[in-house]
Amino acid sequence: MNNIYKSLEFTEIINQIEALCAFSLGKAEISKLSPSRNSLLVKRSLNLTKEAMDMLNFAQEYSLGGARDVSNLLNRVEKDIIVTGLDLLYISEINNVVKSVISSVKNTEVKADNIKDLITTFSVLDELSKQITASISPYGEVLDSASSKLRDLRKEANNLTANFEKTVNSFINKNKTMLADSISNERNGRVVILLNSTYKNTVKGVVHGESKSGQSVYFEPEAFIHLNNNRQSVLNMIDDEILKILFNLSQLVKAESDQIKTNLNTLGKLDAIMAIAKWGYARQAIIADISNDHSVYLKNAAHPLIDEKEVVKNTYTINDGSMLIVSGPNTGGKTVTLKTIGLSILMTLCGIPIIAEKARVPIVDNIFIDLGDQQSVVSSLSTFSSHLTQLAHIVNNVTDNSLVLLDELGGGTDPKEGEALAIAILEYLKTKKAITLVTTHLSGLKKYAQNDPDTILASVEFDSETLTPTYRFIEGLAGQSNALEIAAKFNFPKTIMERATILKDTMLTDEEKLMANLTIKERQLLNKEEQLEAEQAKLLEKQSELEARFENEAVLGSEILNKAQEKAAKYVKETQLKMDRLYTEIQEVHRFSKLHEAIDIKKQVDDHAANFEVKKPITRKFKVNDSVRVDGFHHIGEIIEINNKNVSVILNGIIVKTKLNKLTYVAKQEITKPKKAYKIKVSSKKAMEINLIGQTVYQALPEVEKFIDNAIVNNLPSVRIVHGMGTGKLRSEIHKHLRKMNHVESFEYASQSQGGSGATIVKLK
Repeated sequence: MNNIYKSLEFTEIINQIEALCAFSLGKAEISKLSPSRNSLLVKRSLNLTKEAMDMLNFAQEYSLGGARDVSNLLNRVEKDIIVTGLDLLYISEINNVVKSVISSVKNTEVKADNIKDLITTFSVLDELSKQITASISPYGEVLDSASSKLRDLRKEANNLTANFEKTVNSFINKNKTMLADSISNERNGRVVILLNSTYKNTVKGVVHGESKSGQSVYFEPEAFIHLNNNRQSVLNMIDDEILKILFNLSQLVKAESDQIKTNLNTLGKLDAIMAIAKWGYARQAIIADISNDHSVYLKNAAHPLIDEKEVVKNTYTINDGSMLIVSGPNTGGKTVTLKTIGLSILMTLCGIPIIAEKARVPIVDNIFIDLGDQQSVVSSLSTFSSHLTQLAHIVNNVTDNSLVLLDELGGGTDPKEGEALAIAILEYLKTKKAITLVTTHLSGLKKYAQNDPDTILASVEFDSETLTPTYRFIEGLAGQSNALEIAAKFNFPKTIMERATILKDTMLTDEEKLMANLTIKERQLLNKEEQLEAEQAKLLEKQSELEARFENEAVLGSEILNKAQEKAAKYVKETQLKMDRLYTEIQEVHRFSKLHEAIDIKKQVDDHAANFEVKKPITRKFKVNDSVRVDGFHHIGEIIEINNKNVSVILNGIIVKTKLNKLTYVAKQEITKPKKAYKIKVSSKKAMEINLIGQTVYQALPEVEKFIDNAIVNNLPSVRIVHGMGTGKLRSEIHKHLRKMNHVESFEYASQSQGGSGATIVKLK
């Protein structure tokens, strides 16, 4: 399997995903990833990944910050070994991570049934965590509150120390002339003073060593000995009590060791799932469907390790029972085609999303690969011999559920013999019903593919004008090796290239010449077909535009713009368009300096429009909440008030007052809503609330600015932003942004009845 991972560069993808893990157990889970043959297990792993990606899309990921592998500590306490206070805190922190994950998953708006099922294996060990944190400080020290005996001993030690200090200070003051320093020291756990060496035999006491210079000694006067003994005795009792407390806590951990290990195991799995989801989410990858047969469908698929700015996306379709043979020049992308398809299947079977617009891949029991230069120096095998060794292994072990990837099949030897062997191998693989993908230069294999209805012939495109590969996959077309065209780029003498071209033409059989001509014709027809499709798409687009314009003009009609008031109508329309453009500019570019200009223009339009009565009949009985388009505006709005023939419409957060005969009804189903549009609730005729739950930070911040702009235009004193709780990332970024906005006076969390920390009340200037 390692050889397969290396050949398909799957190891590099694993490394990228491991880097996204929160702690070592997640990385261990990723390193153990292997393709499953069980469709139920594959679908479950894919569903877990999809749920995690959905959570990321809603900015509601669960966090594993603080998690660490404490398995070694658990093994120690199981052997009755005492662990330190810091070790106990690490173990306690696992419980905090477990509770955080449970809360995040239970509160997510995503339907995460599989992840919710996974967290049912957790056990919350609050009692153990409480006892540890009640006894151990955040720095790993045993607290006085851990036991009454420890508290009393430390109090006694403090009293002894205070009395001792008085004795020390008294001795220093009385014997300053004999001392090298007026500050006491500690040697071997005993308090000493620094005495000049000339007095060490004059004063009664014990010498505990000399200074580096030898001019002074660390001296314990006789008056210190009894006090040091008492102090040392109490300190020893404190150490014994601390060891006792740590032992008792270690035993409590031992009693819960199995469950803590289960929690760790689940956290490792969840960490791996989120890392896979982050990898896929960052690349806009998708979850592939599982085929019921051997069919493969990858729409606009890309190799995940090629830079997204350079990679060429292709669509691959392989029906059940079909074999794919890809031809084309060297460096043209044939091997990339095999790797992209093979990697997509392998990644899916490991629960990893793939880069494509849509995908369906089969379950396989094994992947057999013969890619690249297989020459073995150790075994003294030639390239061809190494290929034969690998091919023999494949044909002797392949099953009807295997995936076989063969690069340059039949190469490395005499072309005729290579073709014969290659065709025999393909026929054998076909009897085994294995999923087989092959690349080749050999014309015999191309001919075999053209004559076999169950074999798909394809090529990777080569631009003969620029003499460079385009990496575009073309199904149904044989590719040429283009060896001479490519060689021409390497500064060969012109005479050599001309002679090579003549020899090539003379060496081709009539059948090969016919095939080459047919291939050229087929490519020309394919190019024309693509041009026609592109032109047809443009025509359809133009047709749609014309139909839309016709409908709009039919609505406006001559009844709206009559000849008697043509000049006034034109002026109003131009002014309205100017206002509409300005409002759009404000919302998208957020230039606050133009707000007053927008309001002035709107007033001018209203004044002129009041003097211009459009002779448009009211063909519908409008009601509040109807979706309408106001003449002169591009946006679709909603009626919020009707007063006789006057009406108020909210357009993109702005209230517009107009006449009923300036409205055109728009059916609900005609309104195309963006996938991730924010929701605005209307209160007191003005937009006072925005719901950003489900948006990413990059989507939400521009919407916040637009929302605040509209609120300022409508003179709202305050508004409410609903961002949800989740991980708090979205809320934090919104708060940072609000601090930078000139028109925001202050903001605070909403009351509990209005959403608590899941919403923010913004007071405007």
